[in-house]
Amino acid sequence: MKRWILIMAAVIILSGCKENGNFVPGGHEENPSNHWVSVEELGHGSPVFTNLPIDLNNVDFIFPLGHLNPPGHVLPTDHAYFVLADCGFNKPVIAPGDGIILEIGFKRVNTPGQNEDYDIFIAYTNNVRGMFGHLSSISHLIRARVGELIEGCNPVHIRVSAGDTLGFTAKVNGTSAALDFGIFNSDSTLPFRHPEWVGDLDYLHTVCPFKFFTDSLKELIYSKVRRTGNPRCGKVFYDRYGKLVGAWFYSKNPGNWHEQLSFVYDVVDPNSIRIGLGEGFRIPSFSYAVYGNSPNPAYITPDSGMVVYHVYTSPGIGVELHQYTIIVKMLDDYTIKVDAFEGIQNDPHFTNQARIFRR
Repeated sequence: MKRWILIMAAVIILSGCKENGNFVPGGHEENPSNHWVSVEELGHGSPVFTNLPIDLNNVDFIFPLGHLNPPGHVLPTDHAYFVLADCGFNKPVIAPGDGIILEIGFKRVNTPGQNEDYDIFIAYTNNVRGMFGHLSSISHLIRARVGELIEGCNPVHIRVSAGDTLGFTAKVNGTSAALDFGIFNSDSTLPFRHPEWVGDLDYLHTVCPFKFFTDSLKELIYSKVRRTGNPRCGKVFYDRYGKLVGAWFYSKNPGNWHEQLSFVYDVVDPNSIRIGLGEGFRIPSFSYAVYGNSPNPAYITPDSGMVVYHVYTSPGIGVELHQYTIIVKMLDDYTIKVDAFEGIQNDPHFTNQARIFRR
């Protein structure tokens, strides 16, 4: 139970390189996404990972791609979570393959027992990049190369080899209960109708982070993955033309990460509907489960008229049960109208607080 609470709380500590899903410059205003620059010494292709990023004895379980954590992650997450066991705090984080660190995100936090939070961005090839999130410290090897870091993004150029220690997981319960691990491939692009609204170059190139490991390591990783259906690595993109399912963007501010909206499915049980609700409604921003697990957003079209979702705070997250009502109508193939209410409403109607979302 505590582990779930901490995963939710950890969302507050966003990457030192991102704000509302967009890269912030830190020390290099002219090139805010430094970890996507071309590196002459790297080739093109798929790396092979020969080391686990963390000793799996220090991991309770792994959430694959597609977890919801509003308001920080209203859309399904583009990275996996290696959820730490009780013995997994302040343990080494390891480079899974050879590469070059191109960026370090740094942020100060006010958590008892820990006051720093780091992200590390690694180029493995010129098309495959990786991210480690929520380290409590970086290794002496890296620290000696970078010196003092500023808050935000810090461009660097540090070669690492498979097996090198990059840093250490969260020091204590309360900062983050997990190590974030994501892989992105510029040869693979998610087909969002308006990719510029996503606001995050990495997200557009999300791929399964486990597929690069050797077969034996892959088997070990999947033994820890908490998911009952396929694809076992999870899923982030659900959009279907003329259907409610998938990601939506607030019409007045489509690039704001925290005001997005998603009608998707649970990361553990892909048969269970989840609504990722961003900020701006009369009810809290949260990942909601749906009573009766219906209506299925994959079958809602503009011809469906207004549909009603009676929702509740997702079970097992360690919060009190709260119930709400969300109503939605597809105005056309790319536009929806959404309103939300406290409690279970049996005859809800749109009000002047309804919001328009597009894709």
